[in-house]
Amino acid sequence: MLINLVFNSESFIRKYPNLFIQFIQVLFFQLNEIPEDFFTDIITSNNFLVVNLHNFFDNIKSLVDECIDDANEDYLKLNEKCAKFKNYLQEKFDFDFEQEPDEYAPVVCEDIIYQKIINDVLGENCSNNSVYWSLRTNSCLSCKTGFMKYSDMPNFCYRIESRWENFDDSKIYCESLGAFLFRPKTQKEREFFANTFFNSYVFVDSRITSVRQTYKWPDGSYVCGFDNFQPDNLLTLSESVLEIRANGKFNDLSNVGHEILENAKEYHIDGTFKFCPSIFKQFASIHAVFKNYVLPCAYIFLESKDANTYIESLKQIRNNAFNRNLERVLSDFEITFLIRINTVFKDVEIKGCWFHYCQAIKRNLFSLGLKKRFVNDWNFRFWIRRILVLPLIQVEYLERAFKIIVKELPSNDPNFLEFIRYFITQWLSGQMSPNVWYHHRSKKSRTNNDLERFHSRIHKTDLRPHPNIDDVIRYLKAFDCRMRDTYLTLIKIMNKFSNLTIQMKIN
Repeated sequence: MLINLVFNSESFIRKYPNLFIQFIQVLFFQLNEIPEDFFTDIITSNNFLVVNLHNFFDNIKSLVDECIDDANEDYLKLNEKCAKFKNYLQEKFDFDFEQEPDEYAPVVCEDIIYQKIINDVLGENCSNNSVYWSLRTNSCLSCKTGFMKYSDMPNFCYRIESRWENFDDSKIYCESLGAFLFRPKTQKEREFFANTFFNSYVFVDSRITSVRQTYKWPDGSYVCGFDNFQPDNLLTLSESVLEIRANGKFNDLSNVGHEILENAKEYHIDGTFKFCPSIFKQFASIHAVFKNYVLPCAYIFLESKDANTYIESLKQIRNNAFNRNLERVLSDFEITFLIRINTVFKDVEIKGCWFHYCQAIKRNLFSLGLKKRFVNDWNFRFWIRRILVLPLIQVEYLERAFKIIVKELPSNDPNFLEFIRYFITQWLSGQMSPNVWYHHRSKKSRTNNDLERFHSRIHKTDLRPHPNIDDVIRYLKAFDCRMRDTYLTLIKIMNKFSNLTIQMKIN
């Protein structure tokens, strides 16, 4: 577009003979070298007004925004002439740079001028991938340690890491390296990402702070290139940050898991060993209760099962969620883990899962060789079931109830007596206090069977035991998407009934 302007305007070429060949570079990067009346000549050129004015105004806003305030260190920090040009456009053509586009209408923000610069005139491609072409110095400069240049984007240095961080932590980490999160403003950059980092999903440097707000880059220019039906942050601020998908399209993401953990009154925690990646000792998941739904919100890969590892992992959950509403944590009966839960989540009720209690009783019983009798002897099975329902009576009556059950022992078999000793030392007077495992008249969950179902769904996938961690992450992302859909559906239903209630009261 602007190349045609230069070649078609003879008076312009005669006045600025040294500028016309590199016009686009000059306009974007070297405004400090342009005479005061340069832009005036552009705007008042008859050829330009007739042929190019319409297209120019369709794209000029992003050009000026970039010109005035671009955080990319490879662009020259321009002087006040950019602002003068902006003011000139506003005064002469009543062009409103502050006008917002219609929310969620398609925003046509692919800057033709910017694309032309990116595609055609960004300088040389330095031969070594550890150096890049600097537009400030017009020379090859070294990338920072740990960064590299790709031939498709010769003016930038990149670094990609497989760090499973949230948006804020990712942004802080990048800044600690003297860099910033990925900002792929143009289609060329997005295609570069899709072709170079295929099958990757990464955060990009844009976020919103209110519902239905339009996503922008740090310099104020609009984000474009969204995937189908995106963005969709229409009801709550759950989806407030952006990722770029493997197809080079943007998708708004939620911190839904964080939001639920932050506000939930009850957590359920359980672990599995079978589908834990071989480089770890245990895989644990933390679920939160929301409107009687138990939703997976966080996943922990544990390098060991010692107390310090448990404490550190639980502290990460506590510090990130910062939940002041938490009242209860339900878990299995791994004693080390229960103690550490109580250490980290102080003043929170710790409860053991009734299902796991029953499993532990049966496991000990069968280890004593009593499985066959349990299966075939109805009277013995009934006697054991009385022990299994002990958590449902009042805690002050537990010992009395247990003595009644022992008096009706079906046999004096030594294995029966061994089982009685086990129950007393483990569940009545041992480390596993009855206060942890009784559930008398509990209005909250008595089991974490929802977590067992979650692990069962993992078992039904094509994951092999102790899989590669990348495969596990892929499946967890799919589960997280389903959780997010469930949560947002519940929010929609709640808002709908809330509106109906308000309407009924008004009527």
